[in-house]
Amino acid sequence: MFLMACGVYVCSICLKQINSQSKI
Repeated sequence: MFLMACGVYVCSICLKQINSQSKI
């Protein structure tokens, strides 16, 4: 569960970074 939670957290951060780069 802990690893899965960390994975989802990291994925969300990556998606946010990709979205911010796409806007630029």
